[in-house]
Amino acid sequence: MSRRDRIAVLLLPVVAALVAHGRALAGGYCGYDDTRMLLENPDLAAGASWDELLLRDFWRHAGPVGMFRPLVLATFAVDRSFWDANPFGLHLTNLLLHAAASAAVAAIALRLRMGALLAGAAGVLFAVHPAHAECVSWIVGRCDGIATLGTLVALLAHLAGRPGIATLAWLGALGGKESAASAIPLVALLAWAGRHPAGASRRRAWALAGAGAGLAAALYAIARLVALGGSPVPGGAGVALPGVGLLDRLLVFARAGAAMLGSLATGAGLCADHSADPGWLRPDPGGAEAFLLAGLLVAAALSLRAARRGSLLGLGLAWVAVALLPVSQVVPIGAVRADRFLSLPAAGWSLALAAGLGIAATPPLGTVPRALARRTALAVGLTAVAAFTVLSIRRAAVWSGPVPLAEDVLRRTPNDAEAWNRLGIARESSKEWRAAEEAYRRAIAITDSGSGPREPRAVLNLGTLFLSRDRLEEAEPLLRRALRERPRDPVVHFNVAKLLDARGRFRDATVAYEAALELRPRWLPAMRNLAATLYRAGDEVAAAAAYREAIEAHPEDPGLRIGLAELLLDESDRPEDRAEALAHFRRAVDLAPRSERARKGLERALSALGATDR
Repeated sequence: MSRRDRIAVLLLPVVAALVAHGRALAGGYCGYDDTRMLLENPDLAAGASWDELLLRDFWRHAGPVGMFRPLVLATFAVDRSFWDANPFGLHLTNLLLHAAASAAVAAIALRLRMGALLAGAAGVLFAVHPAHAECVSWIVGRCDGIATLGTLVALLAHLAGRPGIATLAWLGALGGKESAASAIPLVALLAWAGRHPAGASRRRAWALAGAGAGLAAALYAIARLVALGGSPVPGGAGVALPGVGLLDRLLVFARAGAAMLGSLATGAGLCADHSADPGWLRPDPGGAEAFLLAGLLVAAALSLRAARRGSLLGLGLAWVAVALLPVSQVVPIGAVRADRFLSLPAAGWSLALAAGLGIAATPPLGTVPRALARRTALAVGLTAVAAFTVLSIRRAAVWSGPVPLAEDVLRRTPNDAEAWNRLGIARESSKEWRAAEEAYRRAIAITDSGSGPREPRAVLNLGTLFLSRDRLEEAEPLLRRALRERPRDPVVHFNVAKLLDARGRFRDATVAYEAALELRPRWLPAMRNLAATLYRAGDEVAAAAAYREAIEAHPEDPGLRIGLAELLLDESDRPEDRAEALAHFRRAVDLAPRSERARKGLERALSALGATDR
């Protein structure tokens, strides 16, 4: 194959990915952790040092959950340095990661000795598959994008006889998401299928692959140990099937896995949430699930047998089975079913579908005319590409923002309390107060009735909505209930403190703010409010001390400096205090040059000192 043909084969999937998923560039923060990670993460906003940013829990700022994904945080930090909070750049990175993964699928197909046309078809089918909409359009879905790309590059480097690059790629994939551990059984699958690396003897190549994989896993484990103190791999936001035995978990996976395979094959049945239909979470498997599990195991065994005999179709199908291992519930994780789980399996499916098209295009002599078979296979391939592209564009619209995302979930599962809560958050951010209140009330009703999975955050959210609208009488019982149900949540203590503050109960409010800071030290909003409340309570000395402590923790926050400077001007006649106030006002103007409050404060301080601004 000429170099120009090879480049064309690799570029075609890239173009297809940009066409099918380019609509994601117009999306914003979709509301599924995007805002919490990108806008409310002080480490990203303040530009933390690399060692502090990378050697930490992925969700440290929101409450540690035992996730270690340093490469994702590194890319977020780089994106923020270029694009600040503009979601376009964040979506662009996700889209480029997917485009690169699509090219990698085509490159792997070439290494597996598919023809140029079929290799390009495999890459394009992967590129346009609608299951990728979650990983491309959901900014935090980048975890799966990095894990998939790293795994594909590792496999490609392995087949090309580049063990050093393969090791680095394996390490990068693990830095994206823990599920990248499936790269190891995929390498074993290639060995089983007799797909040998180039440029070395078979035994040496596999020895280098094993050593590289082991080195990558060891480095990842050490870094994780340093960052998390040996925290075990968790289920993300919790375990989907707590207290459920292994056999029952596998039976539940059989039910969900069959549905995921259906979505993989047709592009239909996708659902825009973390666990899809909450019905998957009910561990009530029976004979039907046992039959499905047996069928999946038989299909996997047949695929492995076909792969052993050199069938690319069998290899692709076996790839799907192996890539689903991390979500098989052998180790319970935080969801049973999600679109993002199909990111790496889609590569195997695309290879299998392209191989199947190749088989259909070359029937045995004397059966179907070859020309007719080729035209039929081409028509089927183009139809699949067109259908997947249309579905991907539609899925990107669903993931364009929190409202269409929640509404898509509720169309499928109207008893999803989490989706109602997310819809309430989205409506509240759009200042649709009545619609937000109704959504929160639906979430609370579902939670209280037990007709669906619980969503305890809805109580707090409705309480804070009432608080923001000065409906204090309605807010108090909700916030008190949230405090009873979630006594270790600093956000609950913070909002209870705001309620007490609004009611003039300043001493009680300071106690609540201190409780929030005990649970989340150095939390800027709580430190700022604590100092202001102490001042309103008449304790100027304690307020000044609180402001100074907060400024030491957050020296780049202009609001803290303005608050302390105003306190010093209003409560002290000492020249040194007024000089300190002037210095804080000057720094606040430097930090926030458009702040009218800072500029007027500076003029007031200069006047009080009888000086001019030079």
